[in-house]
Amino acid sequence: MSRRLQQRNHTMTSGKQADGAKSRGPYARRICSHCRSRKVKCHLPDPQAVRPSADPLEQHLSCKRCIDKALDCIIEMPGASSSTPASQSSRASQARSGQVISDRKRTAYEDGASVDADDSLGSSSSDGHSPASMSDFLLANNIDGADAVLRPAPGPAHHFQPSNAQIFEASMQPVSLLSLVLARQPQSLRLLLHLPRSQQCPALGSLIGAEMVKALHKRLYWIYLFRPYLPDLAHLHRLLPKANEHGDPASFLFAVLCRLALDAQADNAAAITCDSSLHIYLRSAIAHHGEAVLLGLPRHCYAAAALELLYAFYPTALAASTTSAAASLCSETLLLAAERILASEHVASLVQEGPPLEAINFTLQKLRLEVASDGLPRHRQLRLSWTARGNWEWESSLARVSSLGAFLDLERHCGSLLLAHSAAALKEQGNTLHLLYSKRGDLDQMDTVVRLHTESDARLLQQLHVALSSFGDCFAAEAVSNVAILEGHVRHNNVSGYAMFLATLSGAGANQESAVSKHIVDRLKSQPSGPISSFLQRHGDRRTDDLAKILTGFCGLSSLESPQGATVLFQPPSAISLCAEIIYACKNIVEVNAAKLTGWSGLDDHLDLHLVAFTESASRLERLCSGLATASAGLVRSLHTILVNWRRQVNRRERQQQTVVLPSSSSPHPARRQSLNTLSSSTGSATVESDLGYLSPAGTSGSSSSPLDEFLVDWSSWPQLDQLTDWSVSFGADWSVPFAGAGAEGG
Repeated sequence: MSRRLQQRNHTMTSGKQADGAKSRGPYARRICSHCRSRKVKCHLPDPQAVRPSADPLEQHLSCKRCIDKALDCIIEMPGASSSTPASQSSRASQARSGQVISDRKRTAYEDGASVDADDSLGSSSSDGHSPASMSDFLLANNIDGADAVLRPAPGPAHHFQPSNAQIFEASMQPVSLLSLVLARQPQSLRLLLHLPRSQQCPALGSLIGAEMVKALHKRLYWIYLFRPYLPDLAHLHRLLPKANEHGDPASFLFAVLCRLALDAQADNAAAITCDSSLHIYLRSAIAHHGEAVLLGLPRHCYAAAALELLYAFYPTALAASTTSAAASLCSETLLLAAERILASEHVASLVQEGPPLEAINFTLQKLRLEVASDGLPRHRQLRLSWTARGNWEWESSLARVSSLGAFLDLERHCGSLLLAHSAAALKEQGNTLHLLYSKRGDLDQMDTVVRLHTESDARLLQQLHVALSSFGDCFAAEAVSNVAILEGHVRHNNVSGYAMFLATLSGAGANQESAVSKHIVDRLKSQPSGPISSFLQRHGDRRTDDLAKILTGFCGLSSLESPQGATVLFQPPSAISLCAEIIYACKNIVEVNAAKLTGWSGLDDHLDLHLVAFTESASRLERLCSGLATASAGLVRSLHTILVNWRRQVNRRERQQQTVVLPSSSSPHPARRQSLNTLSSSTGSATVESDLGYLSPAGTSGSSSSPLDEFLVDWSSWPQLDQLTDWSVSFGADWSVPFAGAGAEGG
């Protein structure tokens, strides 16, 4: 009987509450997250009483308490926290299939971008999403269309089929390659995913005392060296609120820096003793404050700097699922926040309070490309992708060079000199890529542009060394110099690879743009010793050694002894950029050998040195002690295993005196044979360049009587080469194979 009375009372009470909510209007059922956490009454205005305004910020509904305390009012709806994983999965699948369509009004801007007129990401929970699935909501409601940013949820390798556009983007951009490879390998992606849930945790000021702040600050030596504009950890500690305010910018940046310090590997003497739960609290605090920043606007430079550090070192920190994690690796979630910053009136104050932010600037430029390329044929978008990337770097570097002096004291910090040098060098690289594209029909002019870029980059590096000499023989100056040299190798490979990519396309007509591989094969078969072949040979000879300089440069930099007073091991300026460049260089070296195996049945002459570089790079990555670096190290070791297996099988064939003909080290240009597999790979990463140096002076090429396609099983499992037979699938589906097999036809 008592149970029936309880049920009856509960039904009557809930009915009265529902009737009261109806009588007060629909707006009375809403409550912001701050008032909910404080368990106080939320005074929200009636949405119908708010006058429409052209300014998205003025239209945002805020409660009285959030207005008085200058907080981002994040409005919740009843039932928002009861979102189940099944419903989230259903919404994600609907978004991937294009069923999630936003009906909000749009505001168009002069640069082609558009934003929602009500700027209502704060009302995201009206769709039933909890704050924990914030990044999934952002992806599902992308204003440029869900298909532009959503990635399929990674599963087993044989179930994950990347699109042609993803394959091409991975072949041209290191970060896209890293994202695609990690997304295809669940065991690697799990290293990055902690999937933190935003939960109430004690205030950071009560968890971390002043003594621990001093110890943590010593382990941030590299972070402050490469980013001298960041505030001191002790200063942020003094700014921490006594209560855990949702979205507090100082708390957000403090949590990110503390996690970087705890994850930094140091000598045993510098070990920090702390509660094991501190790591969990920091991850929860990052998710707690990061959700508020992304759902609102990072109105303070501390919040924007925290986003920049997250993208550089923990790109999946705000990911709530494997789908959003794969997109976060390519900064897709940050892209949506960057667009909102662009449309905000707070951009000017952000730049005045802090430096131009690398991650925000990159994603803004990427947004402009996606909008500008909308409506173009697919193969035209692919052709323009690399050129547009050069324009991003060019435009952003122009802005950075003009504003660097406003907030950096170039006379006092080595890191400031590195920022200025990197911005100027990227400006020159973007200008060079732009000139190469405009001169793509004139090989002599392209050759001149590449030579001038090499001279200009060397001149900028010399200017940096002269400026660093004023600091004397100090550790910081040596580290900055080594980082600048490593970045120079990366820029050289970008420029030379892009020049060779354009050279293979020179002379292609409008009807041949969708059959680039066929055009390359026909051109080199008809003119094996022509100007294009000479251009590729001149700039591509021994390209694998140039790529290996990136690996050896990283190994040398990470082996520097710790500076006096700081026992922390090397931390790069950006972990995701470094890992992506290393994976990209290793992939290119493996692809060169794959082309040689299928085309000329041989391996690179300096393969042993490259294997050592692979091993050392993987070991150095593992010393960085981060999930991203550990996953990247596993990918490098897998590439190392592929090369070792190829060498073992080639040596076994040679011992068995099969028909495999290995290149002779005494001849600088042994006769080799061209193949579709070799030449078609050049469209993705210009890997045929070094191989073309082995063409005989007479223009004839040898023949291989026994293709080694069975050696490429491991390599074909990588996502950018599902089968090492047809790279031109990115340019058109109606493409036909020029010749049947590696040994079917001579040169």
